[in-house]
Amino acid sequence: MASALTVLNETRRGREGIRTRQLGVMFKDLRVVGLGTAASYQPTFGSFFNPKLILEKIQALRHPPLRNILSGFEGVVRPGEMLRMYPSILPW
Repeated sequence: MASALTVLNETRRGREGIRTRQLGVMFKDLRVVGLGTAASYQPTFGSFFNPKLILEKIQALRHPPLRNILSGFEGVVRPGEMLRMYPSILPW
């Protein structure tokens, strides 16, 4: 079914003089950040009543801890290509 729709759309575009476009992506000094492990802390029932932890939670909400995942990365993704990043198994 999907291929029939693709053929129909290409035929309509050709009839109406619409050219297809392709787009590639180039990136330089890419930086990807994520939330650090401190953000995944699971409180216990007793920690809900600890004033120190309440203040720390408010601080963490205002300024979440960030962790660099990628830094200074550069590359090109050509039209029709996909990019997949595999994490390193080493701790650094």
